[in-house]
Amino acid sequence: ATPWVYMALLAFAAIDAFGVAARSPEPIRAACVQAAQARVEALAGERLQLEHRLKALREEAAALEEEKRKWEESREPEPERSAARLRQRSAYAPGSGAPLYAVCDFAPHLSEEKKARVEEALAGAGLLDAWIFPDGRVAAEIAEGGEEVWIAPDPHEIGYTLADVLRPAVPAESGLNAAAVDAVLRTFLWVEEGDPAEFGGGGAVVSGSGSFRLGPLAGGSSAETRARYIGKETRERTRRLEIERIAREIAAIREQAAALERLLGELAEREARLRAEAAAFPATGAL
Repeated sequence: ATPWVYMALLAFAAIDAFGVAARSPEPIRAACVQAAQARVEALAGERLQLEHRLKALREEAAALEEEKRKWEESREPEPERSAARLRQRSAYAPGSGAPLYAVCDFAPHLSEEKKARVEEALAGAGLLDAWIFPDGRVAAEIAEGGEEVWIAPDPHEIGYTLADVLRPAVPAESGLNAAAVDAVLRTFLWVEEGDPAEFGGGGAVVSGSGSFRLGPLAGGSSAETRARYIGKETRERTRRLEIERIAREIAAIREQAAALERLLGELAEREARLRAEAAAFPATGAL
């Protein structure tokens, strides 16, 4: 109902409550003004709730804008890491090595699905982000509050290995070379479709099905639809997709914010009209 209709309804309700035989119209006026004030307060409460939601949306959009800016400034995607691992790696000098995913790429013959399974198996086994030191060390000094996982190369001379599906792609700043990465890749046996468990409990095996075996530890996954980290082009695609995803989220939030702003404008107009109409209600003397 429009504000005037609403006020008329209030007036009729007041007349009904106080009776048409009442000699003074003040009870009618007082009831109408009181009801109008209650409605004004209710509208003000709705407005405050909408303003709170709008503020939260704007803060969310600002955080997403900052995240999008970081991706646009050539930030490369990285596997999720603990704070302890980040702390450990921040202390490494340039040329101290790199994680496995950053120093190799997929062989050209692999399908997108197979790439996803290989990366999942490496991630599940804890190998995807495992560090490779230039000297092939089998032990590392862990800083206070730090954490690290690294690969001690023990290459196989015969049999299929990860070197059949991954190839070295070594950034110069890592301090590694192709031979060192190849030795790491040949440390892990490769099974195209079979079960790594068939190799017994003594080896390190990765399967194209997304499963793995590291001694007595075994596991697998087939949840991802594409690889995200292995290979420069893969990481660039992941970066672009992240930027697009964030842009969609920002656009959706802006649409919600615009809708709230329209609602707030409507509420403010209704509130102002109701206040003006309540103030313009004739005083008892005028009646």
